[in-house]
Amino acid sequence: MARILVIDDDELLRRFVVALLERRDYSVQSTDSGETGIKLAAENDFDLIITDIVMPGTEGLETIKQIRRNKPDIKILAVSAAAAARATTCTMPRSWGPTPPSPSRSSPWSSSISSPG
Repeated sequence: MARILVIDDDELLRRFVVALLERRDYSVQSTDSGETGIKLAAENDFDLIITDIVMPGTEGLETIKQIRRNKPDIKILAVSAAAAARATTCTMPRSWGPTPPSPSRSSPWSSSISSPG
């Protein structure tokens, strides 16, 4: 069973994503901060990390950079409801791929997660 870490400061959104993934039989762990996400990623072997970009404290991009220092090959999906608003000020390496908006009940977001393992 694939193991996924969800990092998002928005509790309702985080709980929604966790429930969505658990219904698809993924093993999911979650946290509300980049700092804790970095620690969990270092201590565990996740197949995929889903992180918000705009968070208080350690933002998503810094979280990704720190996780990749120890685990350069881990799959990371960066999402953000605020990504469109910050698109002109937020620069992500092209190799990281596109940044989809945060999921909602009406979005086809979950289809972007196939088998991460």
